[in-house]
Amino acid sequence: MAFCIASFATFRTASAATEFPQIDSSAYCEELISKMLDKAEQSREMAQCLSFEATSRARLNAEWRLVSPAGSKECLKPANRAARSYVYLEFCIATDLGFQCLRGDLKCEPKS
Repeated sequence: MAFCIASFATFRTASAATEFPQIDSSAYCEELISKMLDKAEQSREMAQCLSFEATSRARLNAEWRLVSPAGSKECLKPANRAARSYVYLEFCIATDLGFQCLRGDLKCEPKS
C-alpha cells in the first residue's frame, strides 16, 4: 500500500497553518486489529498499521505549513475518520492541497 503527497511551493504566510495534530496511532491500530483472532496475524497487522501511520505522519508533518485552516478544520472534525488516523488525514489533506492548487492559492509544480 503506497501513498504519496506531492511537494508544493507557496508564497502564502506560514501563520495561516494550524498546529500539527497529535493522533493516537496506537489506539487507532488497536481498534483496527481488535477483531482478529490469530495473535500472530494481529502482531503483523499492528506493525504494518503503525508503519503506515508513521510514514503518513512524517509526510504530513513535512508539508503541514501548506494546509489551509479550512482544510485542517474539515479534516479534523471528530466525526471524520481522518481525525483518528494519519493515513486517512493524509488523503483528506491531499484533497485540500489539490483544491488550493486548482484555485491558484498554491503554486504547484512537479517535484524535480
